[in-house]
Amino acid sequence: MKAAIVLRPGELAVRDLPMPVPGPYQMLCRIRYGASCTATDQHILDQTIPFPVPLPTILGHESVAEVVEVGKKVRHFKVGDRIARVGAPAYPALGIHSGWGGFAEYGLAGDALAMQRDGLPESEWKNARVNRLIPEDIDLKSAPMMITWRETLSYITRMGMRPGRRVLIIGTGGNGLSFIRHAANMGAPAWAAAAGKIRLFSAAPTPFSATVTPAFRRNWNPFRKKGLTLSSTRWATRAASTPIFRCSARRRWWAFTASRDKSKCR
Repeated sequence: MKAAIVLRPGELAVRDLPMPVPGPYQMLCRIRYGASCTATDQHILDQTIPFPVPLPTILGHESVAEVVEVGKKVRHFKVGDRIARVGAPAYPALGIHSGWGGFAEYGLAGDALAMQRDGLPESEWKNARVNRLIPEDIDLKSAPMMITWRETLSYITRMGMRPGRRVLIIGTGGNGLSFIRHAANMGAPAWAAAAGKIRLFSAAPTPFSATVTPAFRRNWNPFRKKGLTLSSTRWATRAASTPIFRCSARRRWWAFTASRDKSKCR
């Protein structure tokens, strides 16, 4: 099979690899679609990611696939099922690592529930919990966005979001728009700050209140009236990678930013 491998910093190439062999609790899957992540994938390629990812490595972590073969102890998946977060494994004998391995023709998924119920240690099934069935009413081409949706929901939930919280989302890429919708679903008023208006206003209806742009700094007035002051500005050069601005608040506001450094409101 073919896979996209980061050979060295800044160099991505397609190489032939052996077909993955599923274990008793695993499913062999044909990967149908994969999305590129401006943060993780780009940072692995640049080797600027804040944790070690050895090279060469198979790139991609937002891929969806169809099951083509199941291991003998798999009980909760079947051939034809559609699964999220599937990736090719590492190939130690070839010196190839797996940066989640989603950019490959085939990959492996695991039946985490079967492993857990059979008494396997958590270390054996913990990483397979992300392999979830994709609802039939979601087409596979759109399904990779469910991975972003799930990850942002997990993050905002662990931050303690609840009804009535005031939220400032910095950035209106895939992550930023997901945070806006999650906040609305949780009953929190969401504000969005963007480097441009088009993406935010052309998105599906979302309960944002204002935007901040280089050309329309006067849009900051609604924030100022709510007790939020702009302390410094650092405009994004790449969506979802660099925070647009830092802010300070005299009232209780939470800031979520679609960036890897998770800049705080201060």
